[in-house]
Amino acid sequence: MGDDGIMGKGVRYAPEFREKAVGLLAESRDSHSSETRALAQVAGNLGVAPGTLRRWRNQADGAAAARP
Repeated sequence: MGDDGIMGKGVRYAPEFREKAVGLLAESRDSHSSETRALAQVAGNLGVAPGTLRRWRNQADGAAAARP
């Protein structure tokens, strides 16, 4: 984090953290009225941007679809 408390671009998260975050999102979908609310809640709890979590979810979905 910078002196102003804002993380700059290029922050790297461990693959395990990303997988866990995507899993938490999948588990929480039924508890929220929309996927957007689920994304916001889970991302906030983990301290990541909702757009980041959405991208990780999309990447995981794409990887799963590419498997034979």
